[in-house]
Amino acid sequence: MTEEGHVTDIEIPLLGKVKSNYPSVIIAFIGAAILIYTVSRVDPEVPTIDLSAAVGVAEGTQTSSLPVIIAAVPQQYLGLTTLDEAGRGKFDFKVERTHDTAYNVVVLQPVEITEDGITRYQSIHGPAEITEDQKHLLFEGVLR
Repeated sequence: MTEEGHVTDIEIPLLGKVKSNYPSVIIAFIGAAILIYTVSRVDPEVPTIDLSAAVGVAEGTQTSSLPVIIAAVPQQYLGLTTLDEAGRGKFDFKVERTHDTAYNVVVLQPVEITEDGITRYQSIHGPAEITEDQKHLLFEGVLR
């Protein structure tokens, strides 16, 4: 037990010696710092939900053996842009970055609304490439 005004030396592995009148305060501070560091390094578990999608081909439409691509895109990652007179458009936004995340970009443009209210699109998709500085994802495509 220390007397009031008496300085106590505390040796902490990796941190060295610490001097304090109140050793318990320093230990509590170090414990809080370790807790904050640990919690900041833990990846939060993202809740998930199963999504089922049914896709078919309309009667009289030629089928293809090519695969069908289905994507579930969170609303925060949907963007709308218009094309300029040269047929070019640009859209920038932020997406989540994790060490193993790869992004495929899907671009859709409505081309027709059928009599029964179905919107038909032309599309292009492909992987987003990461820049050399590892700070940006880039995608370029041409709708045909």
